[in-house]
Amino acid sequence: MTSNETEPRLISTPVKTATAGVSYAGLTSKVDANSLTSSGKRRPSVLSAIKTLIYQSLLFAVALLPTPLAYRLACIIGQTRYRRRGDASRRLARAMQSRLSVSSRESEEWTRRYFELEAWDEVETWHCRRAGRSKIRQLLEFEGIENLDQALAAGKGAVLCAAHFRGLFILMMALAERGYKLNAIRRKPLGRQNRIGRWFNDQTTLIRHGACNFLWMEPDNLKVAIHAGAALRRNEVVLVLIDGRFAAQSVDVTFMGQTVAIPFGPMVIARTTGSPLLNLSLRLDHHGQFRHFARIGPPFYPSADVAASVQHCMSELEGAIVQDPANWIWFEDRIVWNGHERS
Repeated sequence: MTSNETEPRLISTPVKTATAGVSYAGLTSKVDANSLTSSGKRRPSVLSAIKTLIYQSLLFAVALLPTPLAYRLACIIGQTRYRRRGDASRRLARAMQSRLSVSSRESEEWTRRYFELEAWDEVETWHCRRAGRSKIRQLLEFEGIENLDQALAAGKGAVLCAAHFRGLFILMMALAERGYKLNAIRRKPLGRQNRIGRWFNDQTTLIRHGACNFLWMEPDNLKVAIHAGAALRRNEVVLVLIDGRFAAQSVDVTFMGQTVAIPFGPMVIARTTGSPLLNLSLRLDHHGQFRHFARIGPPFYPSADVAASVQHCMSELEGAIVQDPANWIWFEDRIVWNGHERS
């Protein structure tokens, strides 16, 4: 909104009180009404910005604390959110109960845990960025990093095929810290946040960090495919989240007990460049030595049967999700993304 749009629009000719038949009282009421309308439009935006600043400041303050305490406080924030977002919590619990074939009590426990990890995910990036390399090494351990090295030894890059797991941003920082050249295919942010929210989102999702080169998806995806292919020919790593939806090019696969349309773009990119794919999963161990475990599977090359290759990846990822359901962003919690993903 421009400054001209916020000001009351008055008539440009001089007001003649006697002959024009417009009283000062009538004119004042119109001006006040316009002012109130304009103020009413600004107030929600201002309140939203204030709430965002308070909440993000709280997360940042929590991130400054030692890891065990920061994690416990983040869990409390998540539990509060779990209780306040009743409709979302119940929808997610029903989905978990149905897809995982567990009791309602178990699904409710997983859902509460889900919100705890969501809050920790928001705190953890700040926590690691403040502490630096040593903290990143403490909070993430690789299983199968030799598989990635083996794939890169062939000189055709590597496609890391993951799902929407918590801890992905710490993974990006950890790979960069180890010297890997990382590119990530990603959709642009929704654009529904206020300016303060967008700034914090840029920081916590590493848009302004430099650990990763983001390849922003376009409606036809041709541009991002070209850039991804160039990165692979430079023997770099390309990270893709295969469990996105609503892509123009997709195939139906069986996933979590339902038929889901999954994009096959990563398979086409890998076949075109001759690059291997490696499945990537993440889980958080908070019982023993507190850290994420990033498991990188052995390299495989997509076959001419694109649907079978996509199914292979999704089946591998499903196995990881079933082991730790709270650490994956469920489709039922992506309702706010739906219109964005279809665009």
